[in-house]
Amino acid sequence: MLAACLTNLVQVITLKCHRNGIKEREESVRRAAILLGESKGILEILQQREFPSLDIEKAAKIDEWRASIALVTENHLASASASSSDNSTTV
Repeated sequence: MLAACLTNLVQVITLKCHRNGIKEREESVRRAAILLGESKGILEILQQREFPSLDIEKAAKIDEWRASIALVTENHLASASASSSDNSTTV
């Protein structure tokens, strides 16, 4: 869903910058700049995350994304728990 929103970002910003009246255009350009800044922030957060490797069929389905994220979270928690129990036995 996020990718679809970001795909349309160029058109949204272009439309916001092409308003008729000067006052209206000034406000629209300001809002477009804010939108662009927020989008850059989202992209920075996304670059810090590792995306699951889903095939094209699965990537189009939100349930597949959720299942993949749940599996990664479960694996992360399991490894953290195993690491924690390893540390407690060495103390």
